[in-house]
Amino acid sequence: MVGLQEPSGLDFQAKLAKANIQIPIIFTTDEGDIRTSVRAMKAGAVDFLTKPFRDQDMLNAIQIALERDRVRQESVMALADLRAKFETLTQREHEVMVLVTVGLLNKQIAAEIGITVGNVKSLRAKAIRKMGAKSLANLVRMADVLKVCRTTSYSLTPVASTVTRQRGLAAQSGNLGPASLRDPAHGHDANIGT
Repeated sequence: MVGLQEPSGLDFQAKLAKANIQIPIIFTTDEGDIRTSVRAMKAGAVDFLTKPFRDQDMLNAIQIALERDRVRQESVMALADLRAKFETLTQREHEVMVLVTVGLLNKQIAAEIGITVGNVKSLRAKAIRKMGAKSLANLVRMADVLKVCRTTSYSLTPVASTVTRQRGLAAQSGNLGPASLRDPAHGHDANIGT
């Protein structure tokens, strides 16, 4: 595929990446050079096989490609599920979640947004329940994955590569991989899906 005249395999790989089409790519070529293979691998190719190659080499590359794609798809689905849960929160629950996850105490949150400590506790509990968090550390990790942060004006809409502002809070989606789903306080999966 690298030897194609227009477009070359590397050009095609770049066009797929630019269009945000994420599929595993295995390059095969009659004439491979180190520079080309390094460029392909840095751009995300699974493997770069020079002909003649053994059937087992291709089978191994296909197995790796399928596993990488399975992990990527699981990550995409987990992030979509997390975003959907986040969208079920009310504006007040958004505010409380963000302020809790940046480390403010209940009484500080109450003073910040002008409600009682009892209301903060109630809103915090609702946010934790709706998000499916198993602990505060788990909720903090979810906020980190969603790129939820406090800003000078407030808003919360975790949409890919978008930051919306409105009354002091903002959310921006981020990459979600298996390692990002770990609950740092407990050393296990964050159980985002349930």
